[in-house]
Amino acid sequence: THSLRIASQLKSPSSQTARLSAAHIFARTQKMKRTTKVSLPSRTRQEESGERGPEESTKLLEKASPYDPESRLEMWYCGCCACHYAPLYDLKNVKLVYRWEAPQGTLEKYIQTAYRPQLTFLQCLASMFWWHNETINIWSALLLAVFNLYYMLLGIENHPGMGLDVKIILMTHGTLRSLCWIASWTYHTFMPMDPGTSSYLCIFDYAGCFVTILGYGMSTVYLNLYCYPTMLVLCEIVGGVLILLAMMLSILPEYQKEESRQIRVWVSVACVLPYVIGLYAANVQEYGWFESGPQYTYLGYAFGFELLAVFFYASMVPERVTNIFDIALNSHSIWHCLNLGFDYYVAVMGKPIYYPLLLNI
Repeated sequence: THSLRIASQLKSPSSQTARLSAAHIFARTQKMKRTTKVSLPSRTRQEESGERGPEESTKLLEKASPYDPESRLEMWYCGCCACHYAPLYDLKNVKLVYRWEAPQGTLEKYIQTAYRPQLTFLQCLASMFWWHNETINIWSALLLAVFNLYYMLLGIENHPGMGLDVKIILMTHGTLRSLCWIASWTYHTFMPMDPGTSSYLCIFDYAGCFVTILGYGMSTVYLNLYCYPTMLVLCEIVGGVLILLAMMLSILPEYQKEESRQIRVWVSVACVLPYVIGLYAANVQEYGWFESGPQYTYLGYAFGFELLAVFFYASMVPERVTNIFDIALNSHSIWHCLNLGFDYYVAVMGKPIYYPLLLNI
């Protein structure tokens, strides 16, 4: 009787539905296990599409992942929506790598150690708080962006008597200078994501260098050549055209290569030259060939900071010696820090010289 009761229950529609549902769930689970994948480079994912044994797949995983195999977090695969959810944090197990292990797009010519491995977006953000060869570059760029915006707003707020045109010039100067360093922060922070992202962000970084020349040159020439309208317009047009051409040049892949470092320096010098010539011509008109007014003397000292920064950027002197300077005080970090000194000098030391001039325009 008991056997007949069980047989009748198995034949009932509800029991058959339950058995089918259980079988369907089991088959789906097995399929999900077979199709579970990890976050690998595109080439490795294509190779994984073929039939591989578990040992070979594990070797590929360990080769592609920057994590320790024992502590690596799994990546979950959802069969319903076909979405991949990468591990957001396994940060304590991410290890810095040597130059020959570093992702393409992060390499510096003479720096051999302390590179970040390939990282996700959130891991790149978290890497701001690690100590590696881009830490100083990241934080100095962020500080420079905030510094320029702060002093721009502070100057406008504390001097309400400025004319509208002067306010626009100061806002343009501060905004463009900040955009330059925001682009630099973005590039140095997210360059380990993948070579394509690094190359794309590098374009914005180089374009930012020319944007800051435009902002600083345009504002400085406007304030100093206000009484020489013909010379003012000529400097603004020539400088603007050269900067536009330089920004177009920065898109070219050849321009981004390490071998083009000296070319980048000379292109920047060419963009600055129209503004320097205009300022010197105005100084000659007012004070003669071998004398200089207070505002021109101040500009000379300010550009001294920038020329020293350019020297370190072009020569890469510290890291040429040994690996001691890979993390701290490499040439690019010194370039950023000297730019901070340049901006501080322009904003603070130039205040007693320029603000009376601004109020009289």
